[in-house]
Amino acid sequence: MKKIFITLILMLFCPGIHAEITPQDNNLFLMKSGSFHSQGNLLDRYTCDGRDISPQLSWEGIPSQTKSLALTFVDLDAPSGSFYHWVIYNIPPQVNSLKEGISLFPPPIVMGMNSWNKKQYNGPCPPAGATHYYVFTLYALDQMLTPAKKFNINQLMNQIQKHLLDKIELGVSYGR
Repeated sequence: MKKIFITLILMLFCPGIHAEITPQDNNLFLMKSGSFHSQGNLLDRYTCDGRDISPQLSWEGIPSQTKSLALTFVDLDAPSGSFYHWVIYNIPPQVNSLKEGISLFPPPIVMGMNSWNKKQYNGPCPPAGATHYYVFTLYALDQMLTPAKKFNINQLMNQIQKHLLDKIELGVSYGR
């Protein structure tokens, strides 16, 4: 009953999120985007050189025991190490896509702090003449996360690792 209620709330009040009543259980965890091809190049519109909006993402085949999902978008080529452009967690397992440009999420979904110390999507912005490799990672977790008030990315990733059931990655490049 609780799953149906959350699904209905998401469908009615958050048009950027698509939800299904039950997660798929085909044991083939997949993620894709209608905004770019895996291992392809990200369009300017999703970067600091364009509209700087989030791309469309969808997934299927989450493990049946999933209680929540988390999503990160990371620059793996940043000079300082992993640079987080987008962090979202406590996504209900009924949610199976995010529309392009989504920026607001209803509870229990939480937008975490990115590496710019902002709770938002900030697209790729590599230095001129450089091409960086970025990865969207979707994590299937065995529980909702309960962060402390000052929850940094390292603490979040530690909690994710403790509760990880499965994960899927979708890579893309962007250069200037």
